Amino acid sequence: MEYALKDTSDLTKIQFTGRVTFEDNNTFKAIIAQLSDKVNHSVILDLNDVDLVDSAGLGLLLRVQSEVEQHNCDVAMRIPGSGPVKRLMDVARFGELIPVVS
Repeated sequence: MEYALKDTSDLTKIQFTGRVTFEDNNTFKAIIAQLSDKVNHSVILDLNDVDLVDSAGLGLLLRVQSEVEQHNCDVAMRIPGSGPVKRLMDVARFGELIPVVS
């Protein structure tokens, strides 16, 4: 997995590409560290370019959510309109945990 952080004055977008799996644990620790100074920012987890998210990847996304919410931030995600990531998010009802935005 690769990622890029893009900041505006009140929004941080994290653009993910590739596969989000357990192997990305250390990468997510780095992402969380970079978000630690984003108090009162909104965070968008953009998964539109992700090919696969496994169960551990879902847990990593929830860890980001937990961290940013501790800093008074809102978090939401963008997901593809179709494909395996969309199906997983629908089956897991993940949108009930992290809101989906367009």
